[in-house]
Amino acid sequence: MTQTPTTRPRKTTDRSRRASDPAHRTVPLTARPRRVEATRPESQPTPARASTRSAAKRRGRPRTGTVRRWARVDGDERFGVAFYDQVGIRRYEPCGLASEGWSPARAEIALEDFMRAVADGTYRPPREQTDSEESDPLFEDFAIEVLALHADEISPAHQTFQSNLLRNHLLPEFRGEPLSLVNTTERIEAFRSKQLRKMRQIRRSAERGQPLYGPDGRKLSLSERTINHAIGVLAFILQRAVRQTAIGVTTNAARDRQLHVRVPKKVVRDWLEADELLSLLDAATLTDQPARAVTLMKAAEVRRLRDERGFTVKQTAETMGISEGGVCYLYSRRPVEDVSMMRTIIAVLGASGTRNTELCRLRPIDLDFVHARIRIPRAKTAAGQREIDMTPWLRAQLEEYVASLATRYDPEAPLFPNGRGNAFTKDTLNKRIRRVHRTAVQMRCRLKLPPLPTELSAHVFRRTFITLMIEAGAPLSYVQELVGHESQATTVRIYNRVLRARDRRHFGRAFDQLMVDAVTADDCR
Repeated sequence: MTQTPTTRPRKTTDRSRRASDPAHRTVPLTARPRRVEATRPESQPTPARASTRSAAKRRGRPRTGTVRRWARVDGDERFGVAFYDQVGIRRYEPCGLASEGWSPARAEIALEDFMRAVADGTYRPPREQTDSEESDPLFEDFAIEVLALHADEISPAHQTFQSNLLRNHLLPEFRGEPLSLVNTTERIEAFRSKQLRKMRQIRRSAERGQPLYGPDGRKLSLSERTINHAIGVLAFILQRAVRQTAIGVTTNAARDRQLHVRVPKKVVRDWLEADELLSLLDAATLTDQPARAVTLMKAAEVRRLRDERGFTVKQTAETMGISEGGVCYLYSRRPVEDVSMMRTIIAVLGASGTRNTELCRLRPIDLDFVHARIRIPRAKTAAGQREIDMTPWLRAQLEEYVASLATRYDPEAPLFPNGRGNAFTKDTLNKRIRRVHRTAVQMRCRLKLPPLPTELSAHVFRRTFITLMIEAGAPLSYVQELVGHESQATTVRIYNRVLRARDRRHFGRAFDQLMVDAVTADDCR
């Protein structure tokens, strides 16, 4: 039996239904208006649009550069570098010939300098200068050139410091102005007044609890010292212009001392007494425990009430304002008997006078226990490369800490590593020290001792070491050698401060003696 194929019923769409319905055929389909794309004239895109489009294609990819080299007909080689600037435009900078001393390694160093300028936002493409610009250059171009030439004479940290002052303070004010206009007392005074208004605005906002933030998301901060440093960098730049006779600048208006902002004196003590240093050592031990420092302090109070005073669990709970279960829990919480890294850090800072960056770079190989010395091979200044004598107490602290490293001992590794095994940074170290400071304040409050007098940072321990060494009777020249001061004036300033403190105590004892030896009215009878 032959089956006849069945045909599927055709699916009726909305378009076919509208076409068959007379009500929808009032307007022919071909009469519908077509959207016509606007056509551009056949012209090349502008360089700005092309660079924006190319930068969009490269978004998310790190900006890198390459060293270019060409062989010349005469057998010589020419070197150059190609890279992307901060706007995303491809740039080429010629270097020189091999006969002039250029090599691939030297070109790589030049490429690193250009990439660093791009990262800082200070790179400017070369352009032809007119006669007027050669005699009176723009401040921006001249300042970047001066700091680039001066970079080899200073440390990388000082380079970063000057670059930040130029980028964040000087260029926003003087960018695009000729050097002759900047080098006037009226113009620099206007800059100084503007910075002071900005500083007061930042401080008022912080006092109201609404701090101001910059475009990068960081909290804004400005002080009198920063304004003076910015004027100092401006004076250095203008002094280079004075030396170049072709520019025609004869005076340096920024060197006027009256332009500097008066820095208010600190009213708080910026060093620690011996008992305050001991409190910080005890607090540092608590911060390295698995339990929180507050928990360990409460546990010590619970054991004191239970063991020394004989309180019951209920009496202890009522006295401390916690539950009875909390008393049982705290009674069993005891500190872990282990060598504390933070305690050792504060011991080194307070008993050796090292800078915070010097401590972060310490390695076990830098500790000479045979001769009781700490070697500082890398320091901020040439005078900072020195050897520090260990006191017997500090030597015992360091020997105990190094012995606790056991299998983790590596003579070339950081002496005080972070969680990843790397060296601490200055900011991370200060953050941990502030945590110790908060714990010490709580401890001294519970013991009814006066609070610590200063906002703690790693540099406070350096001044503490100088103060305690001078009070112990160490010669001034010996203390200067230990801390690595280039100028003796810095050590003398701290020395005079200690002398004033000594004199006050001496005057107080003399006054008490006068009161004891005074003749009373009863003795005259």
